[in-house]
Amino acid sequence: MRILNFLILFIFLFGFSCSETPKIEFQGKRIVLAELFTFARCPYCPYAYYALDSLKKEFGDSLIIIAYHRNLLGDTLSPSIVEKRREFYYESGGEPAVFFNGFGPIRTENPEDNYPTYKNEILKAGSKKLKILPTIEKVNDSLKISLFAIDTFLNRDNRLLALILEDDVYFKQAGAKDSIYHCVFRGFLACEQGIKLNLNYLDSLKISLKIPHLNEKQYLVFFVQDFNTKEIFTGGIFKKER
Repeated sequence: MRILNFLILFIFLFGFSCSETPKIEFQGKRIVLAELFTFARCPYCPYAYYALDSLKKEFGDSLIIIAYHRNLLGDTLSPSIVEKRREFYYESGGEPAVFFNGFGPIRTENPEDNYPTYKNEILKAGSKKLKILPTIEKVNDSLKISLFAIDTFLNRDNRLLALILEDDVYFKQAGAKDSIYHCVFRGFLACEQGIKLNLNYLDSLKISLKIPHLNEKQYLVFFVQDFNTKEIFTGGIFKKER
């Protein structure tokens, strides 16, 4: 009997020691990044932006919008490096094109389909499992971004990208109606290739970025993207106190 009890105890302890360490479950939804490729004379692009703007009011801080203005037909709102970002995602043409956390391009046949289509994509992207918890902190003239991985990564080409955006941008173009644009991409803080991250389960990283001179309408957006799958895992916004 003693031998039998010893064997049972040994098997139990051996099985317990060989089992995987249980993962910690974190509750919450992902931030959703909506990347809109547009240009000023694009006939259907305003409808795409209006739909995203309405959804921003609905989803609040959980939705971040970036409007990349392609340098077409006289649009000069975004720098020419915007084409590098476009090439990363798709072949030229077909604007408005929208990507939600790196997935797309999402296009619709009719403008009235924009709102329900985009909302469905936001809900899908936001319901995916959290993988990275970010925090941001301003220290003197630098932005400290802390990243904590709460899941494993199979395709480990994760990179941190930081962008400068601007709201209330007035644009006047000959032969076109004067317009005011929001969430306009104004440039990369580092480069379009981002900062490579060595990040896996329960790893933490701290990245320091020097805050550039920003006017009262400009702010910073950062996000972590897998350059293999193009999936975006997390993001955030930093606005200077006015």
